[in-house]
Parts: sequence; C-alpha cells; structure tokens
Amino acid sequence: MKYTRPFTFISSRLLFACLIWSLAPAGWSQGKPSDKAQSLLQEVRERELERQRETKMKDVERLNEDLEKAKKEADDLRQTIERMNAAVTDSTNHLAQLNAQKRQFTKMLEVIALQIDAEGLKLEGLKMLAVAQTKGVAAIDRRREQTEVKATIEKTKLNPMPQAPRPGTPEGDKADLEIERKLDKAERAVSTARVDAREAMSAATTKLQAANDAGEKVKQKAAELGIPIRGEPSPTEENVEPLTDIDPIETVDIPKALPANE
Repeated sequence: MKYTRPFTFISSRLLFACLIWSLAPAGWSQGKPSDKAQSLLQEVRERELERQRETKMKDVERLNEDLEKAKKEADDLRQTIERMNAAVTDSTNHLAQLNAQKRQFTKMLEVIALQIDAEGLKLEGLKMLAVAQTKGVAAIDRRREQTEVKATIEKTKLNPMPQAPRPGTPEGDKADLEIERKLDKAERAVSTARVDAREAMSAATTKLQAANDAGEKVKQKAAELGIPIRGEPSPTEENVEPLTDIDPIETVDIPKALPANE
C-alpha cells in the first residue's frame, strides 16, 4: 500500500503560503492583517484540516479493509491446516496398517517357502513310493513265476510222462540240468526283484519321513511367527486383520519295508 501523505502535506503548506501572500493587504507590511485576510486564513485552515481528516478517514478505511482481508485469509489458512492435519493423521494410520500387513506378508512368505520345500519332498516321496510299489509287484510276480516253475517240476516228478528221459541217462541228466537252470533263473529273478523293491521302498520311506519332518517345521515356524494354519488357530499381530490361512501339510503314512522273505 502506497501513501502520499507527506507530499500532500508539503503541497498544502505551499498552497496555503501562496494564498496568504496573494491575499495579504498592504498593511501587512506594517504587521497589521485585515479582518478579511483573517477570515480567509481561517477558511483555508479549516479546508486544510477537513482535507486531512478525509485523507485520514480513507487511510483508516483502507487499513480496516486490509485487516478484514488478513483475518479472512488467516481463517481460511487455519481451516486448510485443520484439513491437512486430518489428512496427515489418516495417512499415518494407513501407512502403519500397510507396514503391519507388510510384516505379516513377509512372515507368511517365509512360512510358504518352507511349505513349498515340504510339499516338494512329499511329492518326491510319493513318486518314489509308487515306483517302490511297482517294484514290489514285480517281485511278487517273480515269486509267483518261481512257484509255478517249482510246482511244474514237482508235478512232473510225481507224474512223469512215458516219453520222459529216465534218471541216470544222458537225456535224464540233461533234463535235470535244464530244471536246475530254470530254478536258478527264477530264484535270481526273485532275489533281484526283492532287492530292488526293498531299496526303492527304503528310499521312499526316507523321503516321506523327511517330508513329514518338514511339515512339522512349517507348523512350528507358523506358530513362532503368528501365522495361522487352517484348522490350527494361532495368534496374529495386534491391530492387523489376519490374512488367508495357510493350508497344513498333510502327514503321509509311511509304509513298512518289505520283509526279507518276500
């Protein structure tokens, strides 16, 4: 805001001096002003005072307007600050909630990583168990074939054919060697199949046991971190909505190893 008051005051004084000088009678030179000059002087003074009063009133009005404007701007600013404070509070609460969920997600990812390892071991163990069972079936088939060979030999001995070679003859000895060869072959097939089945079953059992142990570690880690497992409630972090439950790792019933005589 610009004020021209000093310049107005100086110019009014000059104007007043000029009027007094122009209206001064000759008697002034002797120090005796006339009545007319006195009235004019009084009139000029009053006009000057009125003008100054009006100028001051205008200045006061402008100051009041500036004051009202500043007050309104201050009120608007206070309302803006209140809205900003409310927004900051909401954002702070939301950020705290997101950080809490982030921590819970991090914990959940740690548990899920263990769960993936356990599920992988379980899958490998089940595949190995299927292979072991297939080899077990093969061992049973070889055992059945061996039994059939023995039964055929015993049946032949009990009811020899008329054209069968006689014992003690070269043809009989050759027939006996052929029988021994078939029995030996059947026994070797049974032994090999049994060993393969037993080794496969042992490997599958070891893998499934490792899967079950890994599943227990998943439960322990989930309980330690406060991650709920479906069917097994556990505490969650305070003021944080629980995330999706983790499915438990189902324990696999580990079959017994094949007996040595099967």
